[in-house]
Amino acid sequence: MLLFFPKGNKKLGLAQLRSVAANGFYTGTEARVFLMKILQNQENKPDEALALARTMATAFPDNGYFQRFYALMSYQVGDLNECERVSRDILDKINRASLATRLSVGATPRFFSAA
Repeated sequence: MLLFFPKGNKKLGLAQLRSVAANGFYTGTEARVFLMKILQNQENKPDEALALARTMATAFPDNGYFQRFYALMSYQVGDLNECERVSRDILDKINRASLATRLSVGATPRFFSAA
């Protein structure tokens, strides 16, 4: 199926994604999510991914995905104190939440706070 699509331009695609992440009104948040995942998983730029994760975690303090990703990136760059702080904050939020939330969100911060 992919044979029918033209080859992409990685450099241009990242530049466009960065532009939307910085300037997009309706799609800026989604662009930042994809950009931070690409920077972490494919571009091996953990410091840039950490900066985006910090921005997202700060902007959306009750979003468990952003909080967990920020804890993960803090761990990956070696900022264990920040990783533990964020993980404990997540666990505090989980302890105040429903059982379903506890089960679906709690594994990652428990791992990092025990490290």
